[in-house]
Amino acid sequence: MALKIAKKKKYEVIVGNDICLNYLNLYKNDRQSVYHIQSFDDLKNTIILLRQEQNLSQRKLAEQAGCGHITIANFERNKNTITIDVFLKIIDVLGYQLKIEQL
Repeated sequence: MALKIAKKKKYEVIVGNDICLNYLNLYKNDRQSVYHIQSFDDLKNTIILLRQEQNLSQRKLAEQAGCGHITIANFERNKNTITIDVFLKIIDVLGYQLKIEQL
């Protein structure tokens, strides 16, 4: 069963074709910082913001997350989506945890 971050009107994490969840929270490990993500653009812009705040280049983030820098670049330019496993590695590198809630 593949998980994929899909670019749609509302952000969705699709599990097979059965379940759609549409509300994500990113928590800093200290639980002080919380980002509420409700759209694909929210997700993309939050990742860009967090990467820049930590002075990480796309290449350095990709290296630490174990993916190609083209993956990060294409995601940030809306040219491609990323898989949930890459997304989870990225937020781990950035020091965040994911909580998915259904509205």
